[in-house]
Amino acid sequence: CNGIQVSGNNPVVFNPGTYILDGGGLKVTASKANISGTGVTFYNTQGYSSYGPIAISGSNTAHLSAPTSGTYAGILFFEDRSIPTGSKGSTITGSSGSTFDGAIYFSTTAVSYSGSSSSDGYTIIVGDTISVSYCRKLWIDDGMKKAAYPSA
Repeated sequence: CNGIQVSGNNPVVFNPGTYILDGGGLKVTASKANISGTGVTFYNTQGYSSYGPIAISGSNTAHLSAPTSGTYAGILFFEDRSIPTGSKGSTITGSSGSTFDGAIYFSTTAVSYSGSSSSDGYTIIVGDTISVSYCRKLWIDDGMKKAAYPSA
């Protein structure tokens, strides 16, 4: 289906469910778009066409949260594990008021993240390589030890 593209400045609400992004990823490039969705999972795959990463950019506001039950409970973005290592990485950037609650899973590609989770939420990031910026508080847990890094 060549993924989903949001380019206007009107609000976009994703209804609860799983969105299969077959080849085009998710692109949000509007300068003032407002995207939201509760109970959503974006499953990014290459399908029959070429692969497209997740690209949320601009000064948009996003409020997205993963489902709390079912097959993809807790997973907000999931990249198909068959995507070749080193394919184009994903960028998830929201305004200071944006929230991304759930796991962001890109095991074979890079992910660049700039956002936060809601006050009672969480964001878990898994990526081949990870770049994080502009977060109010960052917890790093490598399974051995845990450390908090408040932003300055």
